[in-house]
Amino acid sequence: MLNPKNICICILFYGATPTHAELANKVLNPQMAALASSGCFFIFGCNAVGADTCRTITAARRGAYKNSIVVSSDDNIYKYPMMRKMLDSMPENIEMCIWFDHDSHLLTPDVDRWLTRLQGQLISNDVLGSVHKMPLSETECEIAEKLWGEDVTMPAYVTSLNPSWWAASSVSEFRHHWPPAELGQKYGHVLFGEFIRRRNLRLAHFRDDVAVNVNGSGVERTAPQDFLS
Repeated sequence: MLNPKNICICILFYGATPTHAELANKVLNPQMAALASSGCFFIFGCNAVGADTCRTITAARRGAYKNSIVVSSDDNIYKYPMMRKMLDSMPENIEMCIWFDHDSHLLTPDVDRWLTRLQGQLISNDVLGSVHKMPLSETECEIAEKLWGEDVTMPAYVTSLNPSWWAASSVSEFRHHWPPAELGQKYGHVLFGEFIRRRNLRLAHFRDDVAVNVNGSGVERTAPQDFLS
């Protein structure tokens, strides 16, 4: 099992409404605090967040989340540019990255067991998440070719995952290659899957004890929020 100090947990916060503040409290729940107390390193990405969310994060960093940094923007620079800034800030010693948008959170009552299972799955896989297939449109194929070059094996459908939560052991691939600095906002969800395919990363479905892409009432949505993805 990895030393928790070699695990980085990235949490992306967005927005200034009461619902956004509620989601911030949901993701920073006791389970997440347990991971922080175990020694995991945290990166908080604050994308045009409100005062309530700022206070929540400040209080968290005074408590269990002392081993953390904040990457912020007063303006909404959207998910993937903020992700690039966050992954650029990841310490060199990190061997596993776990990503949460603020609308996803841990449910497990046994954080140590969950983390052990997650690490076990990453022995034979590079990326884990809520996996599904998505069609590649002509526009997305053109963007992929501009980003990564022409590929005659380009599929009609790409296996991707819900970008609101994922985990990866292939940290160097993400640190150096995802997301590309020139990636636009609109097609990031599909292109995430194409990136995984192009880099020959082993992708597997794993989302046990994680609420993925939920609203303020805890109901899961089938697609990520527009302002994040």
